[in-house]
Formats: sequence, structure tokens, C-alpha cells
Amino acid sequence: MAGATLTTLDDILKNWYLPPVIRQLNDEVLVLQRIENSKQNLYGKQAVVPLSITRTSGVGPSPEGGALVDPGNQDYDQATYTLKFVYGRLRVTGPSMELTDNQAGSFLESLKSEMEGLMVDLKKDVARQTYGDGLGYIATCGTTSGSATVVLNTDEALRKGDLYVGMLVDIGTAADEDSLIAGEAITDVTIATPSIVVSTSITTTTSHFVSRKDARSGTTVYEIDGLAKLVSQTANTVGGIDASATGKEYWDNQRDNDNANLTLDSLMQAENKVRIAGGSTTSRITTHGMQRRFFNLLQSQVRYTEPLDLKGGFKSLEFQGKPFIADYQAPHGTIFHLDEPGLAVFSNKDFHWADNDGHVLKWRSGYDEWEAILRRYLQLGAKRRNTQYVQYGFTDSGF
Repeated sequence: MAGATLTTLDDILKNWYLPPVIRQLNDEVLVLQRIENSKQNLYGKQAVVPLSITRTSGVGPSPEGGALVDPGNQDYDQATYTLKFVYGRLRVTGPSMELTDNQAGSFLESLKSEMEGLMVDLKKDVARQTYGDGLGYIATCGTTSGSATVVLNTDEALRKGDLYVGMLVDIGTAADEDSLIAGEAITDVTIATPSIVVSTSITTTTSHFVSRKDARSGTTVYEIDGLAKLVSQTANTVGGIDASATGKEYWDNQRDNDNANLTLDSLMQAENKVRIAGGSTTSRITTHGMQRRFFNLLQSQVRYTEPLDLKGGFKSLEFQGKPFIADYQAPHGTIFHLDEPGLAVFSNKDFHWADNDGHVLKWRSGYDEWEAILRRYLQLGAKRRNTQYVQYGFTDSGF
């Protein structure tokens, strides 16, 4: 029987693994599943969205025989988003290929766990990024005094599994991402404390942050923007437009710091404010804990909606005929009321293997090793922000 070659392996990898990668990743990353993909606004590494921001002044009544209203015009602006580059990378050795008797089926069995593990891990990290605030922080530190056990401000990142044993992390300030720790592996995690263990003893305060190794360089962030930035708790800059600047209020999303228990009345207020702004909430995304609170509010009603099944295994209730979705990656104490047509995933193509040279597996020059790279170039952005709404400040364990 003829042995496996790189050509036969490439054909199998491309035909067997590529379609599931696209389907699995998109279906199981909730935000990417819900928001429309857009290629039409891409120009090189940027997405540019033209915005109509004012109504014309050239309308109004006039008496019979009187002068017509002065002519007016629309006013325009544009939001610009820079694509970010998301990767997954695996490596196999020559001996692992040789010791499977050169049979394609045997080798693919050993390779399968690496490829499937890569898909799961990339999916999880992209899901985390889709809720981020664009700063690249995974967790804020607490008070640590000369110890390799680094105390965290909350247990949220640990409960979600965003920090885990073996993960390489930087720890530093907003201006210097690795001033304390540069690419050290986490050796232990404790949710109860909450804390992580690294190799070097350090001293931290709440001015220090944990981020993925090389995910940022000072204030330059290589991760994609997420909902916490696009639908933010304070007026901020998105797409190069500062919503806090005079005359730019049109670009700010709506928000409410409830700082209290969830009520049906507060949900209705959010719904009404979005409609008054000319939008329509198409989904509400929150944690399982906040979805549970919403479910409990319905228990006193004569009727309540049965859970809905969405793609990717997500469960949803309904409010005002639209899904009320729980995602474990959503930030605690927060409900995003999304007018989804006003948001977009800017991307040239879906998740795909780097096979420009015709090969999924590539030789690592100078080593008896082979690599495969899964990638996507994308950015989350907004086309309209004033119809997006966030409720926050709830006490929420996430479950």
C-alpha cells in the first residue's frame, strides 16, 4: 500500500477538516453567529462605514406667495475600523508521523486531537474577545505582596476558564503590559481566593492587569473589539469617532446603571428607548445568572415562554418576541440589548487554514517538525450605536 505523503495529507485535511472549522466556530461563538458578516466596506486592512448623521434643514412651511425655506443638506461622517488578526497554531513532529507506519489513517488519528483541540481553544478565545472592551485585559489584579500567587480582583475570568493552567500570560499596567510578568505560564488557579500562580514573585494592585502573552503592547491591542466597547458603559471612541465630543452624541449608545434587581419594567424601558431612537432590539444577551433572574420574574405570570434552542447549543427565553439569550462568556451583571443590523463583523473570509502555498501542513525550517495555522482577519464594529442599549450594575454570579 502506498504511504502517506504531504500531498495526500493536505487533500484529506482540506476536504475533511476545513468545512467543520467554519461551521463549528461560527455556530458556537454566539456574537459571531448573531451579527452579520460584512465584506463590502473593506479597504485593505480597514473597514470604512459612511454615516448619515443629521437631517436636512431644508424643510418647512411657507405662506402663499412667500419665499421657500432655505435649502439645506444632510451631514455625514465615517467610522473606520482596523482589522485584527486571530490565529490558532499547532505543531507535530517528524517522529510522530514516522511512528504511525506511514499510513494516512493512523497519522490523522493522532493529528485529529491536535486539530480539534485547536478549534475548541480558538473558539473559546475568540468568544472571550467578542465581549471585551478593546483593552486586551482578561482580569484585573487584586492586592498581592511579594508572591507568585497573584490575587485577582474577581473570580469571573477563572469561572469562565479564561485563565487556565499552562496559559502564557503577561502581567503589567495599562501602559506597560509585561512590567511584572512577561510570558510566564500559569501553574495553578484557585477560584475561591481568587488567584493564579506563576513562577515569579510579584507585588500587584488594582492598577495591574493580566492579559494573554503578546496580546497587547502598551496601549496597542491586537485583540478584536467586543460588545463592552461597542455598547459601552461610558461614552467612548469607536471607529475613530469620540462619542463624548461635542456634536458627536449621535454616536453614543444608550445605557442604564440599574444597580438593583432586574425588573420587567426596566426591560420595557430599554425596549421603548430603543424604539424611540428608531431602532428595534433583535436580541438580548446576558449571563445564565441574569437569564435565571428574568425567568423567575415570569413565574408570577399566567403564561411564560418555553426556552428556545439556538444554533451552537445556546438556550433562549423570549421577551417582546425576541430572544433573551444566556452565554457564559458574557460579562457578569450586564444585559446587552442589541439592534443587530446596526453591528457588523468586518472580515474578508471565514476561519480558514493558511494554505496559500497549497499545503495545510508546513515544514518548520531547520526542524523535524510540521505546523498548521488556523486564521481569520476580522473586527467587530458598529454601523449605528444610538439604538444599542446596555443595562449594567446588577449583582450577578454568572450562574
